[in-house]
Amino acid sequence: MRPPLVFSRYASQQPRLMSAAERQLWYRLRAGGLDGHVFLRQQSIGPYLASFYCAAVGLVIEVVEEVVATGDQVRHRFFEHMGLQVLQLDSQQVLHALDEVLDSIVQALHSS
Repeated sequence: MRPPLVFSRYASQQPRLMSAAERQLWYRLRAGGLDGHVFLRQQSIGPYLASFYCAAVGLVIEVVEEVVATGDQVRHRFFEHMGLQVLQLDSQQVLHALDEVLDSIVQALHSS
């Protein structure tokens, strides 16, 4: 059983602008647009904001701009410690190969 999520008031008060890749992906994820699953954007989980979160299967999707930095690895481990599956996507792949990205998200949804 997955541990209860801890939502941080601090993180939720720090929204950030979505990147072009995140906007493009959000357009396809919103309102159950991907395989009927509901996603939230910029969801606070502990001290972090997840780019996208599907609570039904415990999937966090992170869109990264560059090679994973140490801070990103800490976030990744925190989400996994909370019992969540983390899927990191390269922003360039989202922008230029969206269908492949969506296929990988569907696979992650069904493997949770």
